[in-house]
Amino acid sequence: MTDERDGVLGGLEPFEWDDVVAARCEIAVEEVNQVVGGYAALLWQARHNRAAYSATDVAAWEAQQTAFIARRRALRPTDPAFIDETRQAAAEALAYLRQFRG
Repeated sequence: MTDERDGVLGGLEPFEWDDVVAARCEIAVEEVNQVVGGYAALLWQARHNRAAYSATDVAAWEAQQTAFIARRRALRPTDPAFIDETRQAAAEALAYLRQFRG
C-alpha cells in the first residue's frame, strides 16, 4: 500500500471551494489578459515606430508585461487578497494603457 501523499493529490492542503472567490479569480485572469495584450500592442507599435518611443519606455513596458504574466501564473482561488491586489493593479495598468489607444 502506498502513502496518500505519493498520489496525484499528495501534499495538497484541504481547500473549501468558494464560487464567489473562484469567479473573482477568473475575472482577474481575464483582466490580466487584457493588460498583457495591451502591452503587447504597445510594444508592437514601439518596435515598428522606434523614433516615437524611448528605449526606457519600451524596457518599462516589457517589465510590466512580464510582471503581469507572473501575476497571472500566481493567481489562485485560495488567495483572495492576491486576487484583489491583482485586480487593482490591472485596473491601474488598463487606465495607463488607454492613453495610448488611437
